Amino acid sequence: MTRPDLILRANPEYLAGIENSFARAAAGFGTDGRSIGDYWKLHRSLAGVEVLDRCRGVVRIRGESAFHFPGHSRSALEWLNTADRLLWLGFSGWRRRASPAELKALSFSIPRGRKGYSRFGYCFGRRRTAYDFLSAQYHLACIAPHLPAEMRSGARRLNIMEAGPGAGLFALAAKLFLPHSTIVLVGRPEALGFISIFLTTVLPECRFLFLDGFERESESWPESDFLLIPPEAARRLPSASIHLAVNNETMQEMELAAIREHFSLFRRLLRPPALFYSSNRAENWTGNSTTRLAEYSFVEGDRDLFSRENAFMRQRWILKMFDSRIPHPWRESRRGGEATIQKLTVMKT
Repeated sequence: MTRPDLILRANPEYLAGIENSFARAAAGFGTDGRSIGDYWKLHRSLAGVEVLDRCRGVVRIRGESAFHFPGHSRSALEWLNTADRLLWLGFSGWRRRASPAELKALSFSIPRGRKGYSRFGYCFGRRRTAYDFLSAQYHLACIAPHLPAEMRSGARRLNIMEAGPGAGLFALAAKLFLPHSTIVLVGRPEALGFISIFLTTVLPECRFLFLDGFERESESWPESDFLLIPPEAARRLPSASIHLAVNNETMQEMELAAIREHFSLFRRLLRPPALFYSSNRAENWTGNSTTRLAEYSFVEGDRDLFSRENAFMRQRWILKMFDSRIPHPWRESRRGGEATIQKLTVMKT
């Protein structure tokens, strides 16, 4: 359901970078000369920000699909799915078998950020969380046991790249679990604008570098906690500078040519342990063609550490319409091509 606008308090220190991201999106920056799908055309046409109080950071934002801010949807089903997955993660046999590193990753709670700033997520007792944040925690818990011990402990800095970072929830989960890390978020400018508001609000102590700063001093990015750039700028990152690349549920929306470009970028940027984590549908109709996981650009020499159905995504609450046209929540398993497959791969670079 679309909400036309939303007023909240962002971090005033980063308003210039946030405004610049939306301005670049409005100017058409980030399409890389390609036509974009109907969803992104709608998203881009609706996305925007208006600063109401620069000193206090009060902004009015507009966008599509509840702005990608966790806990700001008017859908009761989102709350129901959040409660369902919270119970599943908290009491499942999977969690009882988890290692200490995985349990540490599953903290569940979205930080409150600065006093008086916007609160994200749904309240569950003293905890605030959301479905997509729990999903991000699950992804991280699957990856963590395969990271080198010196990176998990913070003795060695970890550089992470996420392509198509959604609402920034995996980036948040990763930073909470791995504070000695630099996280590069690569996405469209309008999406980065929403992410900037969210992350700078809940993590005000972190150092953020936006595109304008990267253009001035591209070599300084490893000193920041977060770098937010579009795909064009990501090509200027130095080779062998990233340890872990991540893509969650966005490659399934891309054309095959775009997927191949991402794989080429990952192979150039990755260095040992050279891990690539993907969680995408086995098949997905993009509007022009069907994207299949079997056609992704994995090559001989890549080594899967695991490849399996994503248990977190196996069942979802949906709306079933009875003859009386009364909506009723119904739990349904994903079938066939709807199944989401998660893979952690050591990439040949």
